[in-house]
Amino acid sequence: RIQQIPLELIASDKRIPADGSRRRAQALCLLGHTVTWQAEEAGVRRMVVSLLVNGDSGSIQARHAVAIRDLHAKWWSRPAAVGRATTRVRNLAVKKGFLPTLAWDDDLIDLPEAVLDAELGRRVEAMDLAELSRCYRAHFEQGDRSPLIVAGAKALSVRRRALARELEAAA
Repeated sequence: RIQQIPLELIASDKRIPADGSRRRAQALCLLGHTVTWQAEEAGVRRMVVSLLVNGDSGSIQARHAVAIRDLHAKWWSRPAAVGRATTRVRNLAVKKGFLPTLAWDDDLIDLPEAVLDAELGRRVEAMDLAELSRCYRAHFEQGDRSPLIVAGAKALSVRRRALARELEAAA
């Protein structure tokens, strides 16, 4: 289920969770788009984007979230031109572990952390061992850091230990 910003909030100053806006702004940083550039393109104050990128904002005005969402929709696959500032922001984004856009399923990117954790848990619980094994390989062998892949990879060892305990108890 995609969580879109309700139409009645689009031009609103009402505060909403900033998780989706943070993830989008950070993904743009990975492409070399600076905080200043993002702010100018989205038509928001630089401080809004800076707080988002640094994870210092738990909420954001709905109108700013829409501007960040629209900016991201336009630029998510377009790297910034090579330059000193773009290289610096890219390197910092990598160092901080920001996730690229493609790491996020459309229906997960806007979920607040607690809701995201619960949804990932629900999806992982529905996976069989083969799916969990694919997640494990994708994460540990190929470096995939997508939240669902990471959750599935972690769940594999837990599930295997539980199965081993069941087999041991049955023997």
